[in-house]
Amino acid sequence: AVRFGKVGDEVLLGSRDGCIRTVDLRSPSVVADTWRVGCSISDLRLLRCGHFVMSAALNGRLSLWDRRTGHILQTYEGIKNEYVHYHMDISRDESMVICGGQDGRVLGWDVNSARLVCSLGPFSESVHDVCYVDAFSVDLPGNE
Repeated sequence: AVRFGKVGDEVLLGSRDGCIRTVDLRSPSVVADTWRVGCSISDLRLLRCGHFVMSAALNGRLSLWDRRTGHILQTYEGIKNEYVHYHMDISRDESMVICGGQDGRVLGWDVNSARLVCSLGPFSESVHDVCYVDAFSVDLPGNE
C-alpha cells in the first residue's frame, strides 16, 4: 500500500513484512518512522490533520495510529479475511470507516469509539473495494 502525504513531500508505505514506513521524499534514503503491525498491509489512509494514519492489515484488523507517538489509538475488528487484498474508505468528515471482507460483508465503525455502527451483506462474493458516498441532494430542473 502506498499513500502520499498531504503536502506531497512524504510517502507512506505499507508492506508485506507488516511494517508501515514514512519516507521523506526530500531525502528518500532516510526512513522517518517505522511501525510494526505484524501482518501484511493491505491499505493505508492518512487523515486530514496529518497526525493520524489508518491501516488495514491482511488479518482483517484495521488500526488508527498516532504518527507522533507511533501508538495504536483504536482497533476496528470484525472483518473476516485470510488472503484477500482489500481496501477501506473513510467518510469525508472522518467520522466513519468502512471496509469489506472475504466473507462478503461490509462493516462500518465510528472512527473515534471503534464501535461497529453498520453491517451490510453478506453478498455473494468477497468485497475487495468500498467507497464511502456522503448523502447529497440534487436539484433537478422543474423542482424549484
